[in-house]
Amino acid sequence: MITRLTRHRVVAVLFLLAVLVCASVRVVLAQTETILHNFAGGVDGSYPYAGLVRDASGNLYGTTAYGGAADCGVVFKVTASGQEAILYSFSGRDGASPWAPLLLDLQGNLFGTTAFGGAFGYGTVFELTAAGGYKLLHSFNPKKGASPYGGLSQDANGNLYGTTAYGGTFRYGTVFKLAPNGKHQVLYNFTGGKDGASPYAGVVLDGKGNLFGTTTFGGAFALGTVFRISAAGKEKVLHSFRGSPDGASPYAGLLQDIHGNLYGTTLYGGMLVNGVLGGTLFEISATGTEKIVYDFCSYIYCPDGAYPYGGLVQDSSGNLYGATVSGGEYPGGVAYEVTPSGTETVLYDVVDAPYGTLARDSAGNLYGTTLEGGSGTGCEGGCGTVFEVSP
Repeated sequence: MITRLTRHRVVAVLFLLAVLVCASVRVVLAQTETILHNFAGGVDGSYPYAGLVRDASGNLYGTTAYGGAADCGVVFKVTASGQEAILYSFSGRDGASPWAPLLLDLQGNLFGTTAFGGAFGYGTVFELTAAGGYKLLHSFNPKKGASPYGGLSQDANGNLYGTTAYGGTFRYGTVFKLAPNGKHQVLYNFTGGKDGASPYAGVVLDGKGNLFGTTTFGGAFALGTVFRISAAGKEKVLHSFRGSPDGASPYAGLLQDIHGNLYGTTLYGGMLVNGVLGGTLFEISATGTEKIVYDFCSYIYCPDGAYPYGGLVQDSSGNLYGATVSGGEYPGGVAYEVTPSGTETVLYDVVDAPYGTLARDSAGNLYGTTLEGGSGTGCEGGCGTVFEVSP
């Protein structure tokens, strides 16, 4: 079980080994950062692991894993002017510890998961209606899945798709479907072997009903996979990570472009001149061929960042944007851009561990959360922030 002082940050510290020369990187800190909200802890919420979703009016929606009335986490809204409102505070039976980003539908309803809580204590799927009402859509029973750390995808019929990191027939996680009438269906049970184990992120859905995702462990080399599950529930492993040179342990989900190519990050692995491995940004083509687009450095002050925990967003030119939880000047992580040719630009030193996937608007502004830091005094080291990075 992952604790509040998440083991991923502890592991990251152990990788601080040597000064590296990082190629194909530009440091351009002319970007401007604005802190839109400082979490105060208590009823305000604390420790936002997930990224944000943004509506057409510029409002941002997200979750904190802790804080709230019962210290079980909250769903929040931050307006474009930085005003925060708590939309819902979890109490345990209705869910606890939402680690995942929210899904916003066209009607303004929000859907999400909690990693714990619910009727059996193993997590939930919930909905917050546009009118502000809360609905508990599903409580996980470990026999059919436990601990959904990832977010949700939705098809045109309103069916929701997601993953659980644990539970299921073999206890290595599941891919599930939840119908609008509340019927839960396990589409796939991971065995923990070559097919993968422990999907921490959600899945993306293509026009043919195929689901694509990552497992953090398992695969041919036990270092994670990229997988596809057909509408009929048949799994195919598109790639098994080896560690070096292609990365290891993808905690983030995938981005699919209009050509069917998949993009993602691995927290560890890669290939650098002295073998120190700080994660990768990878592409899986529509035909299943993997290419490393960028290798991250792993030295604590390496300017290009290290350990990309979150996923990616893409602009119309094919440039990819994300964040790392370490590296940079301070060294609490960076916001970065990587071109299709593999050149990285550091946009801003974010300082306090941005774990979530960034959101991006049409003007090129990036929005995210930091796990810690900020001016809130209710938590040791700060309770986290919502930030904007502008060109």
